[in-house]
Amino acid sequence: MPTRDARHGRLYTFTADPISPDFSLSDKWYAYLYINDRKHIKANRPLSPWCDCHTCARYTIGYLRHLFKAKETLFYRLVTIHNLRFMVRLMGVLRGM
Repeated sequence: MPTRDARHGRLYTFTADPISPDFSLSDKWYAYLYINDRKHIKANRPLSPWCDCHTCARYTIGYLRHLFKAKETLFYRLVTIHNLRFMVRLMGVLRGM
């Protein structure tokens, strides 16, 4: 599912820092980011400020949107890395509960 969603431009993000002690899965703890939205054209920030994946560390949302619109294969690789890292961190949070 994370790879399929990545191919279609749907990315997962946490709405709060999952490592913080007050993080709770009972609230709205995640959100979807649709890379095709016009509001991301000039976005100069990472996909998620709490993510430590390669994609969030090195690429901005605006650049990823450009790659998506240009149908560059690099986009699919980068957002798949991000979505899979999101799932790994989610499993870590669930194990710690």
